Amino acid sequence: AGVTTLVLALPKMARDDNEDDDGVNTSMENIIVVDNLPIVAPEKCEKLLGLLVKLYSKIGGLIQQESYNGVYMPMDEAKNESKGFAFVEFINPDMANAAVDQTNGHKLDHSHTFAVTKFHEMQRILAVKDEYVTPPAPDIKERGNVRKWLLDDKSRDQYAIRYLDESEILWHDPRPDAKDQDRQVFQRKKWTETGHQWSTHGTFITTFHRPGLRLWGGNDFEPIARFMHANVKLAEFSPCERFLVTSTWADKPNDKEDGENAVIIWDVRTGEKKRGFKNEGPKDKPMEPFKW
Repeated sequence: AGVTTLVLALPKMARDDNEDDDGVNTSMENIIVVDNLPIVAPEKCEKLLGLLVKLYSKIGGLIQQESYNGVYMPMDEAKNESKGFAFVEFINPDMANAAVDQTNGHKLDHSHTFAVTKFHEMQRILAVKDEYVTPPAPDIKERGNVRKWLLDDKSRDQYAIRYLDESEILWHDPRPDAKDQDRQVFQRKKWTETGHQWSTHGTFITTFHRPGLRLWGGNDFEPIARFMHANVKLAEFSPCERFLVTSTWADKPNDKEDGENAVIIWDVRTGEKKRGFKNEGPKDKPMEPFKW
C-alpha cells in the first residue's frame, strides 16, 4: 500500500524517461526505504519528518516539489498513526547508494535502528510469493569412482606424459611382458596448454589453461570442476585435497599486476573461491606464499 501511495504522490515517477523537465533523475533507483522508524501520531509526524530531512540532506540533495520535501512517510488511516517506515527520494542514484551505505544500521534511539534498502530491492522482496515453491532438483551427474585406480588387481600406479599436443595416462607396469596397449588408460589431444598436475592423493589430475584450471577424474577422466584464474601458473592441493591454491604472476616486470587475486584459495568440492591475496613477492618471479 505504501509503494502505491508513493507513486500516486509523485506523478512524474510514472514517466518512461529517467529525467523530468528540469533534468532531474526520476527513476526508482534514486529512492530508498527507511524501515524501523517510530510509529507516531499525526501531531508528531512533522518532527520525525524534519529529523529525516535533516539527516539525509547531509548525504545528498533531496527532490523538492511544491509541498513535497523528498521524504514521504505513509500513514495508517485506520489507526491514525504512521506505519513505521518512510521513502526518501534523492536527486540521483549515487546519493541513494551512499545513503544506504551510511545509514543502514543507524541507531535513532535505544528502540529503533534503521533498516535501509533501495526501493527497487524492496519491490523485489514484495514480489516474492507467500507460498513457498520447491525449486526443481538439480541434475546431478555421477562422477564415477574417482579412486578406481586403487582397485587395480595388479596394484599399479598411474602416471601422465605429454608430447607435442598429445596427453596420455598410463599404468606404471614394470613387468617385461607388459604390452603397450595394456598400459594405456587415457589419451587425448590438446588436453592442456602448459602441463598436468596430480592432486595430493592422485584423485584428480589438473590441466592448465589461459582462463584457469580444470580438474578431471572418475572412470574415464571426466571434467570435475573448473577454477577461473587467468594466466594461472602454479597450483597446490591441501593434504586432504579439500582446498586448492592457485597462483599467478606477471610475465614481465612491467606487466599489470593481478591485485587481490594473484593468489586464490578454492574449495575443491564446491568450486567456491574462499579468498584472494596479493602477490607480495617480485612481480615477475614465481612465489609460493603458502605451505600446508
